[in-house]
Amino acid sequence: MSQDSYAPCPFCGERRVSTLISTSDGRPLHLVQSERAVTLFGGRSSTSPLAALTCTACGFTALYATQPGNLIPDA
Repeated sequence: MSQDSYAPCPFCGERRVSTLISTSDGRPLHLVQSERAVTLFGGRSSTSPLAALTCTACGFTALYATQPGNLIPDA
């Protein structure tokens, strides 16, 4: 998705950019679904990297899962 294709900031109406979120030592942060079984060889994951949309004017930041399908709990 192009940086120009994000909806404007819901607070001030200015441009937002996509940013990754990491720890101070550069490790990416992930969301974890504890109610989802993970298979070792089947490729099934219970995590999703965390990313953000940040307004370049006011700094408002919305977090989102980049792989939300991995966070669906088992039925």
